[in-house]
Amino acid sequence: MEEVRMQGNLVNDESLNVKRMLLLLKRNFKTFYCSANAFKAIPIRPVFSNNMGTKSEPVISKCKESENWSKVSFKPDLAKFNMTYVEDDVVALMKKRVFDLAGCVGKSVKVELNGTQFPIKSFTDYDNLYLESAAKSKPDKPGSYHVKVNDRWEICMNLSDRQFQQVSFVNSIATTKDGTHVDYITNQITNHIMNFVDKNANIKAHNVKNYLWVFVNALIDNPTFDSQTKEILTVRESSFGSKCEVSQDVYESNSCLRVHESRRSRRGLIIRKQKKQKKRS
Repeated sequence: MEEVRMQGNLVNDESLNVKRMLLLLKRNFKTFYCSANAFKAIPIRPVFSNNMGTKSEPVISKCKESENWSKVSFKPDLAKFNMTYVEDDVVALMKKRVFDLAGCVGKSVKVELNGTQFPIKSFTDYDNLYLESAAKSKPDKPGSYHVKVNDRWEICMNLSDRQFQQVSFVNSIATTKDGTHVDYITNQITNHIMNFVDKNANIKAHNVKNYLWVFVNALIDNPTFDSQTKEILTVRESSFGSKCEVSQDVYESNSCLRVHESRRSRRGLIIRKQKKQKKRS
């Protein structure tokens, strides 16, 4: 089984529900152990088995006072799922989540996979993995804008190819189908761009949104989601616990200007097509 290890200072998230995590492990995993150095540099290693029905005596040992790390290891109960091994797509998903983790936690935590430390040290590094991959199929690499607004919000904006795209996280949880936190950011950007659109033009805010590719990394107080898979954040903006007001620097960035120019070029194309159709008729 592959191993994920985190070393450093972890963010204290008040919304973390340990009881729910243990219940999830009890339902899905037959054997696992948790080893944490949270007090006086003393590692504690209890081992749970048989759906957490059996617990061994904790193994306590000494380590260097400078060490500060947390580690969770588990063995899936494959028999419960009529499986004999972990399939490649499941392993790939686990690896993807390690990439996600490395991008969300920042420089304060070193993330390793199978003993190899990830080169990702910030949310910007993580975003660039997507952008560099997308740029391979384009002649010109579109400019992007990264900004850490405050301790709770990081955003990145780039130009999309006429279809809205987003990569977002809430408390390091991947919200793959966006949510209220993504709407909160994109609405600010689209509303600003709409101020420069000709009022006589038949262009709506959702048309502008189609040219956006946004990345959002947010810490939200007591987040709520649409389902147990936590793909969509549903908590109201007023309950975020913080604000993220997009600055003028973002609006003046190359990415925002490109979105504006793309909309204007697209509008010009539509007008020319309409004129041709009228001449034919």
